[in-house]
Amino acid sequence: MIVAFSFNESVVHLDGVGPITTASNEPGFWEVRDRAELSTGQVVSVFNYAKTWEYQERHPDGGELAMVLDGDVDVLVDMGGRETPVRLRPGLACVVPAGAWHRVAVHEPTTMLFITPVPARTQHRSLAATSVDQPVQITP
Repeated sequence: MIVAFSFNESVVHLDGVGPITTASNEPGFWEVRDRAELSTGQVVSVFNYAKTWEYQERHPDGGELAMVLDGDVDVLVDMGGRETPVRLRPGLACVVPAGAWHRVAVHEPTTMLFITPVPARTQHRSLAATSVDQPVQITP
């Protein structure tokens, strides 16, 4: 049976060989690291942002596709001591290289789609722990 689902409320799992499955995109989903959806393939998720991330993240097991569906952001990729901005507006995307620390600077409320590699061993760090001396000031 084919059913409609909301990408804002779901995570889609693509493992490349089996069925495409969905799960509820709630905080508890990301906390259970041994679930099948987070062991192989990729997960597709959609998030809404109203403010700039106050942390960085990275994905050691593969690159992450980030695409803006609506809004205006810079994806800030830490290039060893400084953040390099990649401006994204609706329909534009970038691939953040595997292992690269990154975050999102929001210029206006934004909806983004991500395709993230699994195993989902995403790592997070506060900006205070980075090699970036000060947050980057982005001007349009």
